[in-house]
Amino acid sequence: MAWPRRSAGQMESPYFPIALKQMPGNIVIEELKEMTFHVGSVRVEACFSNHPGVCVGYKLFTEGGSLVYLPDNESFTGQQGRVHGSELPRNLEKNLTEFVQDVDVLIIDSQYTSDEYRGHVGWGARVRG
Repeated sequence: MAWPRRSAGQMESPYFPIALKQMPGNIVIEELKEMTFHVGSVRVEACFSNHPGVCVGYKLFTEGGSLVYLPDNESFTGQQGRVHGSELPRNLEKNLTEFVQDVDVLIIDSQYTSDEYRGHVGWGARVRG
C-alpha cells in the first residue's frame, strides 16, 4: 500500500532523525476518512490547517478537559496570496480560530523568534505572497 510508504518517508532524514521502522511499538497508520471520530472513549475532531499539502490539527475531548494539537500551521491573517493557484479559503482562519477557542490546553509548534519569523513568512503555509 502506498500510504504507509509515504508516511514512512516523512519519518526519515531530513524530516525526522530516525526511520519509522526504528521506532519501538506496534505502529498502525490509518488514513483519516472522517473529521470526527473516537479513540476509545475520547472524542476527536480534526480541522484542516494552513500548510502545504494536507495537514490537520486534532481536538481531543476527555473527562478531564479538552486539548488541541495543531502542528504545521501558519496563520495568514493580514496576508494576501493564493492557495494552489486558487484564492485563499476565507473561512480557514475563522475555522481554526473557532477550533482552538476555549480549549483547556493548546499545543502548537513555533520554530522562530519574532525577529526570525519576519524572514520566514509563508514558509509553513500554502500562502505565497
